[in-house]
Formats: sequence, C-alpha cells, structure tokens
Amino acid sequence: MLLVRTNNHTRHLRLHPGFLRSNWSPQPTSSCSSQSGFMEQSTSLKAHTTGLAPAHGPSNGLSINVNGHNLSPESQKAGGAMFKESASGSNYILIQFAELPDAEQEAALGKLRVQFCRIIHPNSWLARFKPTDLSAVRRLPFVIYANAYHTDLRLPPGFSSALVEEIRHRLGPAELHEVLISLHPGGMSPEDFRSHLVSCLGISRDNLFLTIQGLSGSIRAEEILQVAKLDHVAIVEKEGVAEPHCHLAEDVVSLPRARATAREHLVDKSSLTGQGEVICIADSGFDRGVAVGTDAVHPSFTGRVLKLDSRVPNRGRGVVKCNDLSGHGTHVAGISLGRDYAKARLLLGPYYGYPAQYTHADGRLIPARPRSVNAQRAKIHNHSFGAKPTTRVGFRVGYDGDAFDWDHIIFTVPGLCLIRSAGNSGDDPVIRKHFHWTSGQINSGASAKNAITVGACFNGQYVQSFPGKPGRPIPAEHMPLFSSRGPTICAQGQTGYSKIIKPDVVAPGVAMYSARSQAEIVDRGSQKAPIDDQLFSFRSGTSMAAPVVAGSVALFRQALKVRGFPKPSGALLKALIINGAVDLSIPDPKTGRAAGLLEPDYIGYACNPGPRPLTEAPDDVQGFGRIDVADSTENIVSIELAGLVDAGANRKLPFTDPLGPIGLPGAVKRYEVCIPPPPDWAKVSATVAVHLKATLAFTDYPGEGLQNQLALSIEFSDPAIAKKKNTSVRDPGDARKDRMFNNNAQKLIVRDIGQFVDQQTPILANIVVTSIRICDDPWTKKKSPLPFAVCWKVWYTGNEP
Repeated sequence: MLLVRTNNHTRHLRLHPGFLRSNWSPQPTSSCSSQSGFMEQSTSLKAHTTGLAPAHGPSNGLSINVNGHNLSPESQKAGGAMFKESASGSNYILIQFAELPDAEQEAALGKLRVQFCRIIHPNSWLARFKPTDLSAVRRLPFVIYANAYHTDLRLPPGFSSALVEEIRHRLGPAELHEVLISLHPGGMSPEDFRSHLVSCLGISRDNLFLTIQGLSGSIRAEEILQVAKLDHVAIVEKEGVAEPHCHLAEDVVSLPRARATAREHLVDKSSLTGQGEVICIADSGFDRGVAVGTDAVHPSFTGRVLKLDSRVPNRGRGVVKCNDLSGHGTHVAGISLGRDYAKARLLLGPYYGYPAQYTHADGRLIPARPRSVNAQRAKIHNHSFGAKPTTRVGFRVGYDGDAFDWDHIIFTVPGLCLIRSAGNSGDDPVIRKHFHWTSGQINSGASAKNAITVGACFNGQYVQSFPGKPGRPIPAEHMPLFSSRGPTICAQGQTGYSKIIKPDVVAPGVAMYSARSQAEIVDRGSQKAPIDDQLFSFRSGTSMAAPVVAGSVALFRQALKVRGFPKPSGALLKALIINGAVDLSIPDPKTGRAAGLLEPDYIGYACNPGPRPLTEAPDDVQGFGRIDVADSTENIVSIELAGLVDAGANRKLPFTDPLGPIGLPGAVKRYEVCIPPPPDWAKVSATVAVHLKATLAFTDYPGEGLQNQLALSIEFSDPAIAKKKNTSVRDPGDARKDRMFNNNAQKLIVRDIGQFVDQQTPILANIVVTSIRICDDPWTKKKSPLPFAVCWKVWYTGNEP
C-alpha cells in the first residue's frame, strides 16, 4: 500500500538513468506537470563534484537522520551526490544549526523567506523555501548546512533500487505494492493530490484512499517512482501489516482500593464504574458479529455494547463481517470492561467514520487511517495491534505514517486518549538467537508521542513457561522478554535523536483471563473447528495490557467529571497515569514487594539466561512503571494532598490565564503546593517523612522527536529546603532527567523533603512549567496554543501503624 505525506518535507528520488529513458510509463502531460507545487528535481546520477558553493559555517555537523537515511552535512558539502548549489526544482530545504535557532535567529530566517515546517533531529529544520538562491541562508553564522531536500530522501533506503530491479526483471503482471504516501503539511490537500495522481499519472482512484496526511493505496513500482518525484510528497513507504499483540488483574493495579477511595472522597459518593464512558475497540472483530440478542451475544457483553458496525469496507473486496474468528478482539474487549459491575460501554468497529481495520484475503490486518474526527464519538481508543518493526526494504522503522497521523489527531481533538500496545518484539539476544525474531522494538504506531504506549508485566498468576515443563507463579513485578522496549528507532538499525520514552507505562499482560469469541476458530492440525462451550480463555501479550489501561482511563474520566473537569484532556489522563505509576525496580518493604526482574523463564528453559534486574524508571523497559489505579484515583479525589491542572482543555483561554495553554517561548507558569504536616504531627514528627511527586504531559505537534519543548521543575520556598531539594528536568548531568527533558511526559519525585516547624506551618512548594521552545504550527504557520496538564501528589511514610 502507498502513503504520500505532505509534511513540508521534500523527498527527491534519484532514479536509474536507463529506467528514466526507456522503462517508465509516459511522464505527466505539460498541463499537469506545470501545476503549482508539482516541480520535479533532476534525476541525474552524476555527483555534484564541481562548482560547489563554498563551504558554509562550521564543519562539525552531526549526521541528520531523514526517513532512515543518515545524511552527513560535511560529506555533502565536500561533493556529495545530494548537494545542490541552489534550491531550484523544490520548495523545501533542509537546514542544520549549531543549536536550534532562537527568536532573533528565526526572524533572520524569516526575512530570507525561510518558513519553518518541522524539526528534524539533531538541530535541524525542514523548511519551506520558495526562492532558489541559498547563498544568503548559507552565510548566516548560525547555519551549518542548507540544501534542497533531495528526492532520494523521499523513499526509505534501498527502496528505489529495489523497485528499479523489480521492473527490470519483471516477467509477469506488475505487482501492486501497498504503500503510504505522506504530504507536507500546509501544502496540497490529500483530496486534490489524489485527483492529480488520477488525472496525470493514470492511477486508479479505486486504489487510493485518503488519510490524515496523504494517501494509502495499492500501486505499481513505476507509479511509486513517479509519485516520489513530486515536490508535495514527503515520503512514500511500504505500509506495515498490523499484527495482534496477543481475568483483569484488579489487585495488581490496586482497583479495589481505588474504588474505596472514590466512595470516600467524591461528593456524590460515586463508585468507580466508568459510568457514561465509551471505549472504542479497533481490533479483529467481536464475538459472533452481532451486538444484541440474548442467544447470540456473549454473556459478558449483554447490554454493554453501544454500537457494532459490521459494514466495514474491504478495499473493493466486498464487505468484511465483524465476527471474530481469531478471538483477539473479543478478548481485548472483555479486559477493557472487566467485571459486570463496570458501566462503561463499547463502540466496536469503525472509528471516526473510517474503518478501524480491514482484512486482506489472507486474513492479515491492515489498519486504516481516519480522515476526520467526530468529537461526539468515543474519547478512549484502544489499539492492540501494530506492524512489527522490520529492516526490510521499503519500510520505515520507528516513527512512521501511522504514528504521525495519530499524533495529529490527538493534537487536534481535545480529550482524545489513544492507548496503543507496545508490541511483542522485545529486543533481546535470547529472542533473536532462539526465535529468529526481528531485533525490532516499539511497534508501528506505538511510537506516537501523544498516545499512551503500554508494555506488559506479569499478572502474579501461575504460568506454565513451556509445554511439558513445570509451571510456577511469577510475581507481578516481573516483566516478560517479549514486551517491546525502547528507545524508539528512527533509522535502519540505529536509535534516533528523539529520545522519546516508550513504553509510557506497563500493565498486566500475561495469562490474562477474558471473554472468548463464540466464533473463534482454532487450528487442530490440518483441520479447523469451532470452539464449543468455552466462553473464556487465557491469552498473553501487550495486546492484553493495553485494555487494562483503557478501562482504567474510563474510571479516571468518570472521577474527573465528578471533580469538576467535564472535558478532561488526553494530556491530563496521561499525566495522571504516569504520576501514579509504580517503579518496578524499587522494592516496597511495607507490602513486601521485591524489586522487579526481566524474566526470561516464561519463553522456555532451553534458552534461559537467568532473570535480570530492572533499571530505575523511567527507562526503555518499563517506561515510568506499572499503572496503579488507586494512586491515580487519589490524585484526582484528594484535595488536601494532591492537585491537578488541565491547562489547555479550553484552548480559547488566553495564554496569561493559569489554566490556559502555553503559547510563547519563555513563558512560565507556577502552581503553588501547600504541604500540610501529617496528622498527629507531634507524635510522629521524629519518624515521619514527606514526599512530593509531579508529572507534566503536553500534546505535541506531529513529527519525530519533540517539536515543542516544555520543562518541569519543583521549587521550594524555604531556602534551606530549596538548596537541597529543588529539582528540574533541565539537568544535562543527569541522564535520566535529560531523557525526560526531551520527552513530552516528565515526572519528578522529591523524597524526604524536610522537617515541619510545627503542627500549623506547611511546607510551600511550586510546580513550575517553563516553555523552552514553541514552534509555528506547520498548518496555520502560527504559534498554536500548546495544551498541557500537570498533576502532583504528597504522601507520608514512616507513621504507618
């Protein structure tokens, strides 16, 4: 399938000269090729080894990673094949700086008609630039490298040559490639671009489908190469095949304590049930494919399905039924709802007027990308699938078109909360050696910054590690090897500069007991037979962990509405989950919980290297830790010891309003925290310790790595405490804090703050959010309000009975 993205990147494809002369289909007619924005760059293979512009700026530029290509500015300036003296043939350029420009430098670039499109790490811009002369830009003292965005960058590494070879050796009918075409934001609309491809390149409209940022479709190799020449195109990549990431662990995530806390503190004494919330499950189908009917519907879902849309289009291949033959979607849906006292309801099938997925003839799942957003639909979305990371030619690993589209949707739609399973491709020498899995990590789509990506931990259940071997209970603090881990990958075989922390959290995902589809088919040797009289089953995978979080989000939304937050933002929900998360690497003497381990025993004794300790959160294995529903609920309902701000839930509030979004670089927002002495302070003052934790989450523009940047700090009013305990993510000497500084979720914990003076005098602190970088919105060309949320919680230790 084909994806064309309009993201203000210029991809210039260099093609084989002989192919250009004799093997291509006819070029677009002059009336089409002359249309505005459809410039084509030269496809000559000759390297520009003569007539180079003088080297400009310092020569110590780091390699720039663009769509899997590692571009060395120094090598290009010394005569590289992509270097061009001018920007003729394209309206987009790539610029690298010593560091990202400040406001004065941005103004200097603006005078030269350089228009920001997107940050490309490290310290680089993709920019719109309509003039052709680059000399003035190159002479700027803060610019290391400036060059037209070359056509070769529009296709993943090796894709162009592979397509040419396919055409050259083709004997039979042309193969259709399923691709994603992404366009530069702010340029031509997907609808207009599709019309151009139909009228000028002769591509069938039936094979092209609209996405958020371009098109997806099935096209031939010749057409891919032609599309990649068009200046509106950001990238053309192969579309990954989505794979499923195959009893709700209530005690593990502290749900009983959360429900008791809600009854105690909420004004109307509500119990947490998810009342009034809707969870959209996009998956393999649902039970027998019907939502009503006493005899037809699985008893676990009676009266709990809001809507099931069985009219899922299948790309010209007829209509796909929604009966769940694999059983995956039904199992996931059951976990998200939990027991029968839960009152949330399910929306199953298409989301936002576009199919949640469609199925190939061979049964593979391919996710559809929504075109538009209907704010009246579900705000909680669970995606327990994703394309496995791969190094195959034509695919981009890491942050791809799926991640880009969902980051755009979440930024655009306030309140939308997307939960993605991290994948079952955990990179580990054991797995690579014995199971021949790709050394992939976070799955396609799960790299979306604004989503909540969920890894799996154990469930505390009795687990049979391998057929024929004795089983044993594995503690819920341990994690299985299969759970995909970070860091997110942005290039073939290397980690990128984005430093985005994924997964965000982990949840129970091993030996999860949930509903079994009554239409499920299992493979019994060479014969397939329906399952009879079995309504429940055990399954494992990050697919099972994600709906644990989705169901928890329904509970949090209910509690927030009671607390006076009628439209909680996705950023607030993410902040609450992360602030409540438990670091599995730290033992808890009070509960007897031991430090967590990366547990290989689950995948079989034959390749068991022994368990390994988890490192301190946040890290690339557990993210910020395992969710704790009770702790997050306390953060919502406890007025005395916790607080939260949903700044940007109403984006129309002025930037100066404490509850409004941040819109200008250098802006600072402070939220005072009054930490009261514990009850019976006089009796426990010698032994009690007080602690404070705070989490910031903000919704960023789409694009790999942070486009905007905020920083979280905790500051104390008492000079003596401030000297020892003030803390900030802006600490380059601390690798963990530096990692969070480059992430759109940041968490700080201050332990053992200090002693109280007396029973009446509180300790005063400020939660500080500082705007470091606010970029122009690639679509509006203005600085859009940046929504964010921050929450904090105080707790005491040492005075337990």
